Amino acid sequence: MKKGMLQVLGGNIVFFLFGVANSFILPKFLSIDSYANIKTIMFYLSYSGIFSLGYIEGMFIKYGGYTLYDVQKKGFGNNIKTFFDFQIVLALFVTVIIFFCGKVELLIIPLAVFAINISNYFKNFSVSTGEYKLYSSIISFEKIVIFSLNIILIFVFKRDNYLFFIIAMISVILIEIIIFHLYINKAINYIHSAKFSFKEIINNVKTGISLMLGNIVSALFLGIDRWFVKILMTNIDFALYSFAVSLEQIINIFSAPITTTLYNYLCKEDNRDKLKSIKEMITLFAFFIISAFFPVKFIIGKFISNYNESVDIIIILFLSQAISIIINGIYVNLYKAKKMQNRFLKQTVVMLGISIGLNIVFFLLYPKTISLALGTLATKLIWLFICESENNDIRYKGKELMSIIAIMMIFVVSSKFLGPFLGMSVYYLCGLVIMLLFFKNSVRIIVNEIVDFYMKLF
Repeated sequence: MKKGMLQVLGGNIVFFLFGVANSFILPKFLSIDSYANIKTIMFYLSYSGIFSLGYIEGMFIKYGGYTLYDVQKKGFGNNIKTFFDFQIVLALFVTVIIFFCGKVELLIIPLAVFAINISNYFKNFSVSTGEYKLYSSIISFEKIVIFSLNIILIFVFKRDNYLFFIIAMISVILIEIIIFHLYINKAINYIHSAKFSFKEIINNVKTGISLMLGNIVSALFLGIDRWFVKILMTNIDFALYSFAVSLEQIINIFSAPITTTLYNYLCKEDNRDKLKSIKEMITLFAFFIISAFFPVKFIIGKFISNYNESVDIIIILFLSQAISIIINGIYVNLYKAKKMQNRFLKQTVVMLGISIGLNIVFFLLYPKTISLALGTLATKLIWLFICESENNDIRYKGKELMSIIAIMMIFVVSSKFLGPFLGMSVYYLCGLVIMLLFFKNSVRIIVNEIVDFYMKLF
């Protein structure tokens, strides 16, 4: 598992550098309307997975814990061939409908959905079979090329039309698909005997539909604040809020080594003491990584001052993302690994309802974007509480909960009222004291792992 985490982290460092650069380049040099339109389409495309009808999730469960070479005996060729044909037919069907409706400007949507779903199939397959090197290489490639194309569009061709940037993204994803195919086919030569099979559709959809619905509901839950902003507020408000959300993805970049590799690990390991120890280390990691806010605050103040209104939103979203790392890294992976898709679906439906209710209440009390961010944070805390109540054997102790609350309060004070450098120093110092007092064993394990890693390097 450690090797897999390092491989994904290596790819994600590249992903981070170019992803962050991309997050600042677009709002800096594009008009707010163009930036808002790009974020709107990307937001809608985040729900592309619904068009897989659970097939990807069924494949993910089917091959979870196996190696790339094991899947040869489990009909992988038929599995991917069937999904590819299925998505082509669906894309063509939607294209015909759009064409006859006269909405020619929307013809890019079915192509984008097709590309995203096929790419996500390969990415999920790589994670489920432990092919982390392939996964990390692809996500690095994706960010580097998209960033390069955006630079060319902005500085060489002087484009401010959002469609050019969406087309560039789709082109990169299509190239990703070709790379995935060539790599996997070279390893196991799946294509020569691959056939379309209705049985594959039935089996994968039957297995994965609950998990897919859970993922879609989860996506709705995670994006409910943006739906409120999109529907109830102005295009400028959506651009500012989307900018904050795009910076929140910085946290996702560094949490991916945990959320992606733990699934494969949990498919094979069920030692609760180990899992509790891992959970504590993930908690420390989550509250360490949100310190990325401080350099973000510095960059916004120096170079993108017209997005200064997003700073308070970013503070709240970074905190909510720290909670998400714990939920997704431990509990969501645990539900998936133990084939508890229905439980995951029920839980996410409940959380979606809570999220909608809280966002309505917060917005009615104070109709500003910051209220929706606070509603998101409150919902994440409730979700963590529910997960904790359902898993007594790995739940936090009272002193650990108090320390987490203390770290959150210190983060808010240092990020809101202090400058970037002083704020980071205060947060690190206070956080270190709390960690040494209440998470001493986990700190010791982390330090030993870091020392061992560097000893092997030198």
